[in-house]
Amino acid sequence: MSKEGIEMKTFLIILITTIGLQAYCESGHWIDEVSNDGSIVILEDSTVWKISSIDTITSMLWLPVTSITSCDYKLINIDNGEVVEARKLR
Repeated sequence: MSKEGIEMKTFLIILITTIGLQAYCESGHWIDEVSNDGSIVILEDSTVWKISSIDTITSMLWLPVTSITSCDYKLINIDNGEVVEARKLR
């Protein structure tokens, strides 16, 4: 990962965890599968995330093995800095 990529990752995690209430974030994940319409993202640890309808246009373009940081109500694409609202289903 480039220096800019590491700086972006650090910035996003700090931003997510300091806005309003602190969020629990977990890095080191990657995408296993994305539904065709982007409404469901499954990570390598078998967690299933329901993506907010306003963000499915973003998540539907994410590819398997994309690096992800999961937070309480967000998934952060570490590869390109995109953030989507999401709810963990299981």
